[in-house]
Amino acid sequence: ASFPMPQPEPLALNRHDQIADWVINCLDQEGMCVFQTYVSQAVRICQALRPRRSDLRGLTLIVGSEPLTQAKHREIASTGARVYLRYAATEMGTIAMGCGYPEKIDELHLVSDMIAMIQPNEVLPGQTAPFFFSTLNDVMPKVMINVQLGDMGVVHERECGCVFETIGFHTHISHVRSYERA
Repeated sequence: ASFPMPQPEPLALNRHDQIADWVINCLDQEGMCVFQTYVSQAVRICQALRPRRSDLRGLTLIVGSEPLTQAKHREIASTGARVYLRYAATEMGTIAMGCGYPEKIDELHLVSDMIAMIQPNEVLPGQTAPFFFSTLNDVMPKVMINVQLGDMGVVHERECGCVFETIGFHTHISHVRSYERA
């Protein structure tokens, strides 16, 4: 079976009412909806949906481009929507994907088949430090060797049992923040 792919439609970021209408239509018609956006936009969309529909089970919001804080996660999750985190950069593409069984709300798996990452030697376990990335595959947008993108975070390894661990992505990162942007 094939499914038609809708054509993108330009829409101002402040038109949460139109986005809410579209999401409700998807949920009513299909029982599910997947929407990719910024973290703050996901919060605003959920706030626009709340007066119209109290239960948003079936909605999955793929979020990124800014930190997923406890407060923002709580606001989204309180609607029944699922939150899925993705960490990407224009220069590299996808860097990490959300853990299926996170210990922290912003826990991700490094896509270690495409990206190598190191941190300074003096980093203590649980400490935030800058990331240095190298691309490992020629499909990446740019060849990069030990490049800092201005982000930092906590790196660790643990067994989580999610699908990303089973395919070999053992490095977890969390608390990703920019030290260059406010």
